[in-house]
Amino acid sequence: MQSVLSSIPIYFLSIFRIPSKVAHMIEKIMRDFLWVGSGEGKKDHLVSWDVVSRSKRQGGLALGYIQKRNIALTANWLWRFPLESDSLWQIIIKSKYRLQNNG
Repeated sequence: MQSVLSSIPIYFLSIFRIPSKVAHMIEKIMRDFLWVGSGEGKKDHLVSWDVVSRSKRQGGLALGYIQKRNIALTANWLWRFPLESDSLWQIIIKSKYRLQNNG
């Protein structure tokens, strides 16, 4: 389930900071996918989104919250920046923002 619902936005979440409104819209699409009913009328949710968002170890589906995942994925690039001094992506960023090469 996680691979279907979260793999599509993962790439963009890892590169761009998204507005909270977009994160909520993505979560709504994911919730609607899980809780779509077979007919008209009120659809009962058998499990709350808080439970679905928990890790698999805690009994959830590990879908998580999109905004938190976005912050974690973009922060990963900040963590990797000083560690990968010869990588192409870092050379491009340094060139674009005219950063000094300390190596």
